[in-house]
This record gives sequence, C-alpha cells and structure tokens, in this order.
Amino acid sequence: MNGARLALAAAALLTGMLAAPGPAEAAASSPGPVRWYQIIAQHSGKCLDVAYASQAHAANVVQGTCGGPGAGYNQQWRVVFRNGVDGPARIIARHSGKCLDVAYASLAHAANVVQGTCGGPGAGDNQFWTQVPVPGRAWQGTGGPVRLVALHSGKCLDVAYASLAHAANVVQGTCGGPGSGGNQIWRFKEVAVTWKR
Repeated sequence: MNGARLALAAAALLTGMLAAPGPAEAAASSPGPVRWYQIIAQHSGKCLDVAYASQAHAANVVQGTCGGPGAGYNQQWRVVFRNGVDGPARIIARHSGKCLDVAYASLAHAANVVQGTCGGPGAGDNQFWTQVPVPGRAWQGTGGPVRLVALHSGKCLDVAYASLAHAANVVQGTCGGPGSGGNQIWRFKEVAVTWKR
C-alpha cells in the first residue's frame, strides 16, 4: 500500500514539474519538454535575434523585428540552468544550438554579444546569465520583466544606445548606468514547446 502511494506521489510530482510555467529548462541531459522563447526588449518591443540567422560561431546578436522578414528560429531561445533548476543559465539559440556569449569574455562596458559554441574554447561564465526581476515594472505578457546579467562581468544584456532600430546591436552594459532603461529590460514570451528524448 505504501509503495503504491509513493509511486502516485512521485508521478504527481513529475507531472507538476513538467507542467511548470516560466522560462525554466531542465538540465541539458534530461528528457522532457523544451520550451522556446522570444526574448523581447522592453523599450523597443523587438526580439533578441542572431543576425542573418547565421550558424557561425561568433555571429552577431542584435534586436530584430519579432517575426519580421528572415526571422524564425534565430529569434527563439531556450534556458538551460547550470544546476538544472535555477540560477545562472545558458541561453541557447534554436536555429544553431549556440549560446548567448559575451565576446572574448570581456569585462568592458559595451562589449559585444554574440552566439558562441556552448562550452567551446575560451567559453566560461561569459556564457552564463542570471535573470534578475525588475521590481515596480508592470508589463503585459509572460515572463518579465527581468534584467539578464552576465555571470562573469555583472553587466546587463543591453541594446546599444537604447536604439529602436531593427538590427541594432546588443552588448553588455553597466546595469542601470547612464542612458540605460528599458533597453536593459527583457521579457520571455513562450512561442513553442518541443519534446526532448
């Protein structure tokens, strides 16, 4: 009898974990649902985008018109937590399988953000990001608002010069520094769920 109850409790817990909302992803090796998100800049309403849907290591990351011409899986991302549950995470592009990466692991304000081979040469904490909720910023839509903070530098994912333009460059910037605002604030909008075996 106790064995049956334990099995039912375990099944209920697993069902609850698989149905959990939000931009969380199980450890990379775990089977289960894979949730894909558009990551949208508050100031412009544009999506985090790998330019030209490039597959290349070190391809530039920009903001692009969500669903605009040429947009597709290069505007969809998943979150894979380092410990499988929460905290620092890799943010992985659907079209390429590459990670959101601060180029050359730079510590500088305005250092470029690219996609890089996950765990490749020179990769480390510059490929890990922490989601920091932004209090007092009401926002329509799911999963926001947050700042995405690079683990190696403590700097925020930032649309350069708070540009509203399609293809504006994405960098890391001093969190809350001069000229920053909604260009450092993002939300996650779930767009697809696939199944990983």
